[in-house]
Amino acid sequence: MARALGSLSWFAPSSLAVTALLAPGCASAPPEPEPQPAATIDPRTEHELEVTRALVQKAEMEARSFDVEASQRVSQAKAKLDMAKRELNDFLERAAPHRLAEARLRLQEAKDSAQEAAEELEQIELMYEGQDLDDRTAEFVVQRGRRHAERQAEWLKLEEQALVSLERHELPLDKMSLELAIQEAESEFAAAQREREIGQLEKKIAVLEAEGELAELGAAK
Repeated sequence: MARALGSLSWFAPSSLAVTALLAPGCASAPPEPEPQPAATIDPRTEHELEVTRALVQKAEMEARSFDVEASQRVSQAKAKLDMAKRELNDFLERAAPHRLAEARLRLQEAKDSAQEAAEELEQIELMYEGQDLDDRTAEFVVQRGRRHAERQAEWLKLEEQALVSLERHELPLDKMSLELAIQEAESEFAAAQREREIGQLEKKIAVLEAEGELAELGAAK
């Protein structure tokens, strides 16, 4: 019996062989990964993003609005400067020469009238000299001629003074006033340009800062 069992020992598989044969079918599958919880967004971060996006839009709108308003101020200042230059040019080319011509014409008329009145008085005096006329009539005619001549002489003096005043005071002052208006308009135009440039830079910086904050919040999300 022992020999019979011994003769059959070659047929009995070893435990290692049995394990190797059974391993593929009996080995358990690797465990499935546990589901990860869905990523959650902090409501505060989402709110900050929305606020920052709104701030970016607000900064952009303010930049566009400022550019329109500043450009309008520059245009108005430029128009004022152009008008001041036109007024000075018109004064030099038309108004001042016209006023001078009128004043000189009035002076010439006053000279002619004064000369005519003086000549008429001289003729009246000669006419009544040596004539036997009523003394009162002669005196009346002579006095009337003398008064007329005196008035014309006074008018001549006024016109002479008016021309001197016009040439030495009125026209130079008017010209100076127009030149000052141009200087003021130039200053206002330059100031409007500077304000627009500075404001545009400030608005651009505000937009860039808002965009930077938005980018930082987006990266930290």
